[in-house]
Amino acid sequence: MNLSSFNAIQGQNTNVQSANQPMTLRQDQIFHGTINKIFPDQTAELQVGNQKLIAKLEVPLKVGDAQFFQVTNTGATPELKVVTGPTASPQQQMQQLMQSMNLPKTQEMQQVLGHFIKQQLPITKENMLAAEGFMKALPEGVTKAEALQTLQRMTELKMPFT
Repeated sequence: MNLSSFNAIQGQNTNVQSANQPMTLRQDQIFHGTINKIFPDQTAELQVGNQKLIAKLEVPLKVGDAQFFQVTNTGATPELKVVTGPTASPQQQMQQLMQSMNLPKTQEMQQVLGHFIKQQLPITKENMLAAEGFMKALPEGVTKAEALQTLQRMTELKMPFT
């Protein structure tokens, strides 16, 4: 990826707001959500950013719990497992995510993961590994902040990390 690639992605303007697009869940994707309602059979309504979704949870939770979930099944009713607990600090959450996703504990990975957590963006292990590689090989003239914004924009536009 070169400087012109970063600029093209950052400057890309779309008429479709990512907030208006329904959330697409992929196997092993991780996202932050809050429990809004509890239904029978360990099913719950989750608030993910400005969107709501109904999913089956691996363990019972209570209304108001907010944590990171991992998609374990993408069927008609998605199935989720809890990756971090609601009482974990942001640093503890990052460490738990890195451990559960078996991610390298490099400075670049921590920067990318920290940014994605702060922006509440859905993540996958593959995207995190690719993003870490991008951060390690930034072209001259591209700051880490610009690279993180570009990665964020790529995620929002559902672009592949290639």
